[in-house]
Amino acid sequence: MDKWWIIEGVKHPTYIGLKEPRKTISSLLYIVYALVILSLFILESMDVLPIGTTLSFVTSSVLLDVVFKVVSKKKLTRIDAMYIRGLLKTLDGKIIRWSIPSHTIPVVGVLDNGVNLLLFYDNARGLVILLFKPLIYYRVLYGKPQVKYKWKIIVKDSEFRKGLLQLTYPHTDIRSINYIAIVKSIYLPAGIENNKLLNIINNFEKYTEDIPVTGVLK
Repeated sequence: MDKWWIIEGVKHPTYIGLKEPRKTISSLLYIVYALVILSLFILESMDVLPIGTTLSFVTSSVLLDVVFKVVSKKKLTRIDAMYIRGLLKTLDGKIIRWSIPSHTIPVVGVLDNGVNLLLFYDNARGLVILLFKPLIYYRVLYGKPQVKYKWKIIVKDSEFRKGLLQLTYPHTDIRSINYIAIVKSIYLPAGIENNKLLNIINNFEKYTEDIPVTGVLK
């Protein structure tokens, strides 16, 4: 994939956590898989194993692969990268600093009005956008970048989901560090029009002023 993060008028990311898959390991796995199938076929031909064992193994492997792809998080695609590129260009000078933690968390950043921008792949919804402001920090986690969230309060809105989240998210400036915090947030689909997103960012406080905070920050 091209270096989509090099965008005219947008600062270079603080760090880039994208890693190319190890082709050697993938090749070895395919070789091992082929050898297992060949061994089963030979043992089946020698009547050591029941007829149909090889077919059952292949069928089970295909089904497991399909299930794994369904339940696992999606990874950054070329189309999504181009969408993110356009989004960041629209925000232009509003981005103070940003980073690319991983393929499943392509953007974490801080904007000039104090709003944090997070793009990540949610298992159920694909690529999503989270705008948020931390209210209280609980702890710091060391390790690979991750995003986990739990709604503490959800406020109904006709356009999007918003409320208070307990959120785990990557540090914008330092690799291998994640924060756990209570945040005031707006949860948006990635397909939202860029100009509309910019309006929500600029008016974040107005959009979130009806989120109750008293009694939650304990």
